[in-house]
Amino acid sequence: MDHDRDKYQASPVLRKQALDILHNSPQSIATLPEGDIVKLAHELSVYQIELEMQNEELRRANDDLFDSREQYSNLYEFAPAGYFTLNTKWVIQKINLTATTMLGFEKTLLRG
Repeated sequence: MDHDRDKYQASPVLRKQALDILHNSPQSIATLPEGDIVKLAHELSVYQIELEMQNEELRRANDDLFDSREQYSNLYEFAPAGYFTLNTKWVIQKINLTATTMLGFEKTLLRG
């Protein structure tokens, strides 16, 4: 699991923000009794595992969302009927391949 840590390191900006917060915190780890440090290390390990589990869940949700969008896009794009997505002023925002074929124009000419 250690090799995964490097893969998911925080961005340099987040790292700097975290270090700034730690630097400005009222209590330094160096002043804590050894028993408290061991408890904190344990808690940090638990938090790390929880965050890794949450990150994996978010990755799966993101993958599912991507798959759903791709499926919707394919269903919309290649439907046997022509589809238009219009805004409130009836301007074409999106048009599927079938509609462009039926009308004989490219999408770029029909949108907007």
